Amino acid sequence: MHQIPTSVFLLAMAVTVFFWAHLAFALLVRFAVRRDQRVVKALFASDSSPGLMPFKSFQMRVKLFLPWASACEMKGHSRSVKVLLWSARLAGTGLIVAFLLVVGDCIYLASSGA
Repeated sequence: MHQIPTSVFLLAMAVTVFFWAHLAFALLVRFAVRRDQRVVKALFASDSSPGLMPFKSFQMRVKLFLPWASACEMKGHSRSVKVLLWSARLAGTGLIVAFLLVVGDCIYLASSGA
Protein backbone atom coordinates (compact mmCIF):
# COMPACT_ATOMS: atom_id res chain seq x y z
CA MET A 1 0.00 0.00 0.00
CA HIS A 2 1.33 3.41 -0.96
CA GLN A 3 1.54 6.34 1.37
CA ILE A 4 0.11 9.74 0.56
CA PRO A 5 2.96 12.11 -0.36
CA THR A 6 3.61 14.79 2.22
CA SER A 7 3.03 17.63 -0.24
CA VAL A 8 -0.45 16.35 -1.14
CA PHE A 9 -1.29 15.86 2.53
CA LEU A 10 -0.17 19.37 3.50
CA LEU A 11 -1.98 20.99 0.60
CA ALA A 12 -5.13 19.01 1.40
CA MET A 13 -4.90 20.23 4.98
CA ALA A 14 -4.55 23.81 3.69
CA VAL A 15 -7.68 23.32 1.57
CA THR A 16 -9.54 22.13 4.66
CA VAL A 17 -8.38 25.05 6.80
CA PHE A 18 -9.24 27.61 4.11
CA PHE A 19 -12.65 25.99 3.57
CA TRP A 20 -13.63 26.15 7.23
CA ALA A 21 -12.19 29.65 7.64
CA HIS A 22 -14.13 30.90 4.63
CA LEU A 23 -17.30 29.24 5.87
CA ALA A 24 -16.98 30.77 9.33
CA PHE A 25 -16.15 34.27 8.07
CA ALA A 26 -18.91 34.17 5.43
CA LEU A 27 -21.46 33.17 8.06
CA LEU A 28 -20.30 36.00 10.32
CA VAL A 29 -20.57 38.50 7.46
CA ARG A 30 -24.01 37.18 6.53
CA PHE A 31 -25.14 37.56 10.14
CA ALA A 32 -23.65 41.07 10.41
CA VAL A 33 -25.36 42.42 7.27
CA ARG A 34 -28.58 40.39 7.47
CA ARG A 35 -30.82 43.48 7.70
CA ASP A 36 -29.34 45.25 4.66
CA GLN A 37 -30.85 43.34 1.73
CA ARG A 38 -28.93 45.41 -0.81
CA VAL A 39 -25.61 44.22 0.64
CA VAL A 40 -26.85 40.63 1.04
CA LYS A 41 -27.82 40.48 -2.64
CA ALA A 42 -24.51 42.02 -3.71
CA LEU A 43 -22.26 39.78 -1.61
CA PHE A 44 -23.97 36.41 -1.52
CA ALA A 45 -25.13 33.96 -4.16
CA SER A 46 -28.82 33.95 -4.91
CA ASP A 47 -30.99 31.99 -2.56
CA SER A 48 -32.35 28.68 -3.73
CA SER A 49 -36.00 28.29 -4.55
CA PRO A 50 -38.28 27.64 -1.59
CA GLY A 51 -38.48 24.04 -0.53
CA LEU A 52 -35.02 22.99 -1.66
CA MET A 53 -33.09 24.39 1.27
CA PRO A 54 -34.57 25.53 4.57
CA PHE A 55 -32.01 28.32 5.03
CA LYS A 56 -30.62 31.31 3.18
CA SER A 57 -27.48 31.10 1.08
CA PHE A 58 -24.22 31.78 2.89
CA GLN A 59 -22.00 31.25 -0.15
CA MET A 60 -20.26 34.40 -1.29
CA ARG A 61 -20.11 35.32 -4.95
CA VAL A 62 -16.93 33.96 -6.54
CA LYS A 63 -16.10 37.31 -8.13
CA LEU A 64 -15.36 38.62 -4.62
CA PHE A 65 -12.45 36.18 -4.33
CA LEU A 66 -10.57 38.23 -6.90
CA PRO A 67 -8.55 40.93 -5.12
CA TRP A 68 -9.32 43.58 -7.75
CA ALA A 69 -13.10 43.10 -7.47
CA SER A 70 -14.66 45.89 -5.46
CA ALA A 71 -17.13 45.41 -2.65
CA CYS A 72 -18.36 49.02 -2.74
CA GLU A 73 -21.68 47.99 -1.20
CA MET A 74 -19.94 47.93 2.18
CA LYS A 75 -19.71 51.73 2.43
CA GLY A 76 -21.29 52.81 5.66
CA HIS A 77 -20.68 49.55 7.51
CA SER A 78 -18.35 49.25 10.47
CA ARG A 79 -14.66 48.48 10.14
CA SER A 80 -15.10 45.10 11.85
CA VAL A 81 -17.61 43.98 9.20
CA LYS A 82 -15.22 45.08 6.46
CA VAL A 83 -12.40 43.10 8.10
CA LEU A 84 -14.64 40.04 8.31
CA LEU A 85 -15.53 40.46 4.64
CA TRP A 86 -11.87 40.72 3.63
CA SER A 87 -11.05 37.69 5.78
CA ALA A 88 -13.75 35.68 4.03
CA ARG A 89 -12.52 36.87 0.64
CA LEU A 90 -8.90 35.94 1.41
CA ALA A 91 -9.91 32.54 2.78
CA GLY A 92 -11.95 31.89 -0.38
CA THR A 93 -9.02 32.85 -2.58
CA GLY A 94 -6.72 30.64 -0.52
CA LEU A 95 -9.18 27.78 -0.89
CA ILE A 96 -9.20 28.03 -4.68
CA VAL A 97 -5.40 28.38 -4.92
CA ALA A 98 -4.73 25.49 -2.53
CA PHE A 99 -7.20 23.26 -4.37
CA LEU A 100 -5.55 24.01 -7.71
CA LEU A 101 -2.16 23.26 -6.15
CA VAL A 102 -3.43 19.88 -4.90
CA VAL A 103 -4.67 19.00 -8.38
CA GLY A 104 -1.41 20.18 -9.94
CA ASP A 105 0.67 18.26 -7.42
CA CYS A 106 -1.34 15.08 -8.05
CA ILE A 107 -0.87 15.48 -11.81
CA TYR A 108 2.86 16.08 -11.33
CA LEU A 109 3.29 13.07 -9.06
CA ALA A 110 1.31 10.84 -11.43
CA SER A 111 3.28 11.95 -14.46
CA SER A 112 6.66 11.61 -12.73
CA GLY A 113 5.90 8.08 -11.53
CA ALA A 114 6.39 8.94 -7.87
